[in-house]
Amino acid sequence: MAVRFSLSSIYWVSFAIISLTSGCFFYMDPTSSTEKKQTTNTIKNEENHTDKTKTTNWPMIGQMHSSSDGIITKKKEQQTSILLPIAISTNKNNEAEVPLASFLSDAHSSIAFSTPLENKQFFSQKNQKPEINKNIQQRLQEHLNHWEFTESTPVNYVFNFHGLFIDAESDFITTRVTFFSEGLRLKNRGALLITGIPKPSEQPSTLIISARDEQHGDNEDAWVHASFDLPTLGDAPITEKKHPLLDQIWYRLESSYLFLDEGFEYETVYCEAFKFINDQAYYAKSTTKQTCPDDAQLQQIGTYHLEGQTLVVISNRSVFDTNLIWDIKHSYLSTKGKGESHLATVSSGKHVETYTLLKDKTAMESRLNITTGQEQYQMEKFEYLLPVRNSQDATIQNKYTYLPVTAGIYIFDNRKIDSLYYQSDSDLNINSQTHDMRCEDITYFYQSSTMGGPGEFSEIISTSLDDRNGSPIECEMRTDTSINKTFVYLDLDYDDYHEFVEGEVYSYVLKPKPEYAHMVEELKLNLIYHDPNK
Repeated sequence: MAVRFSLSSIYWVSFAIISLTSGCFFYMDPTSSTEKKQTTNTIKNEENHTDKTKTTNWPMIGQMHSSSDGIITKKKEQQTSILLPIAISTNKNNEAEVPLASFLSDAHSSIAFSTPLENKQFFSQKNQKPEINKNIQQRLQEHLNHWEFTESTPVNYVFNFHGLFIDAESDFITTRVTFFSEGLRLKNRGALLITGIPKPSEQPSTLIISARDEQHGDNEDAWVHASFDLPTLGDAPITEKKHPLLDQIWYRLESSYLFLDEGFEYETVYCEAFKFINDQAYYAKSTTKQTCPDDAQLQQIGTYHLEGQTLVVISNRSVFDTNLIWDIKHSYLSTKGKGESHLATVSSGKHVETYTLLKDKTAMESRLNITTGQEQYQMEKFEYLLPVRNSQDATIQNKYTYLPVTAGIYIFDNRKIDSLYYQSDSDLNINSQTHDMRCEDITYFYQSSTMGGPGEFSEIISTSLDDRNGSPIECEMRTDTSINKTFVYLDLDYDDYHEFVEGEVYSYVLKPKPEYAHMVEELKLNLIYHDPNK
């Protein structure tokens, strides 16, 4: 079998199939790789078409399902495609078996494709070129018509064209696949695997499969071409009252004691991505503490439907393994120019949590890359919605109003500037441009404030405790003289042996009391520490 194709990443591979007494031996040797952009992906596939290929060995097309970090497939779904066979070929006279070899090269390179067949000085004038099996061509096109290309939605399709060509003399046939569709990639996995995320393009999507035999040379006029129409790029369906979470990728921050299969004694903050489109729910989890997932990492985890303005996700083959109910509590445009934002509650029936959802990936990643430690009070402040209490004893119901505030936290080792200090310092500052902040209105909602990360000698885990008042959160107030408004800060305590490490990530989590988790965001941030003396 001879295969050649060019993708965005080009690999040179050599295959050989050798006939042994007891069977076949298959060898594959990667030799080098080169990064290069191409507009056309070409796969050459050499195979021997015997009379068996003219029987009822029909091609199959189907979708493949895979898993990625954060997505667990509970049961393996049955593959719906038939892979191209790897076989030892014989010549038309059933003489000694002829080993096949494969060569991969760039579709636009000047390297000529060759087969391991003996050189023929003269080509038979009576020999016929390969013919297209019209029946199989029609069935392949019918299957292609069921594919869907939707902008920004991942696809994963298998295409098997085995039996598409017939040669009357049973000559050796070389097949070539020419493919172009913006955003998609073509891979050879026995059958063809088409993956990626479709993008708009001025060029039409094309799929052309060509064949020639060794009797007609290797000039372009020796090829017979079968063309297929690929689906056009469609838009997401428009509904009368479109739910604000549909058809866009939304990012949120999550925290866990387990990240990338590594356990921690503190909660580590990371990013997650969701997309809800065409009744399908997609999810991806970041693989670093400082970035959000790319759209190509999204994997289908289930389906969704709307119940009024509530979005219900049904997922039984992912890390969630439960129904998730998404309720938007408040929507707003960022005053810092970071786009559309939502405060949403997600409930699984056993657990409920409130998140800030952003569709600006860079904006969410800024919450994971806060530079601190170089100077006192070095922090970045982010928008935060704080529920408004009507009175000290008022019971908070599901309907409430929010006060826009800003929240930011820093780390600073005071010993770097004054030897009289014996520990580091961190405070979460909460400010409002329009209202005075009071500790009783803040601590009313929260049960803990923690910071965790690696230290020079041991892991650093700091908690905010008010020993004087027996409160889980230590809170103080000061006045911002520039606007004459009172702000609050939640203090964190460190031990004298806590020493932060240059360039390491430290996760901060402000956790609400369980009775307010359905309305108060669990604030999560990642800080990158830099030593002021480096």
